[in-house]
Amino acid sequence: MEMPTPCNNCGEIFELHDGRRSPRGKAIMICEACADEEQEEIDREEEIQELKDQISDAEYTLKAAKERLADFL
Repeated sequence: MEMPTPCNNCGEIFELHDGRRSPRGKAIMICEACADEEQEEIDREEEIQELKDQISDAEYTLKAAKERLADFL
């Protein structure tokens, strides 16, 4: 190995040129497997937030619809 580098997450030794910057900390070099895992976690967190936002929007819409319906009854 020309430039062996330990992964900051798992400790595995990898070639520096084969590593990737951590999606969570751009100054941190990690192995490809850990980078993929971190990206999956970020994607999951973003999807969870999107779902929470959709639920919040739906709750607001439902509340407004109930209020309008009450006006007709």
